[in-house]
Amino acid sequence: MEYHYLGHIIRIGNSLAVVIPVGLLRQLDIVKGDVVIMGVLGDRQIGIRVLLDSEVKQYTPVSIEL
Repeated sequence: MEYHYLGHIIRIGNSLAVVIPVGLLRQLDIVKGDVVIMGVLGDRQIGIRVLLDSEVKQYTPVSIEL
């Protein structure tokens, strides 16, 4: 069964955020403390997945210039 959620973009400090509902995270087996990678998948779509411990070392934070 697909899980759909209608949400809004909110401001947290100087950032924008999307609140991801617990039900959706449970379906993806994502828990508090997991390291995830996110990216643009196509036409206005975002993908997210948990990184394995061995994969975390491959990624460094991206510098964003304003």
